[in-house]
Amino acid sequence: MEPGVPPLFYPTHTFDYVERAMEKAIAKGTLSDQDVSLIREYVHEHQASKDISTARIQKVMYTLIT
Repeated sequence: MEPGVPPLFYPTHTFDYVERAMEKAIAKGTLSDQDVSLIREYVHEHQASKDISTARIQKVMYTLIT
């Protein structure tokens, strides 16, 4: 942890987990590259229009991936 930087309340709220889940889904053939780009486009538009949190975005992405 860096000095002077408060810790994240939920340190797992990074997109590393979502990215790995997408990579695994592509490798298994569950998702295509086009599916991933559509999910990202939808999520970014949804976040911009509804002003939702990063945690909610991750939940939406996991739901769409699985």
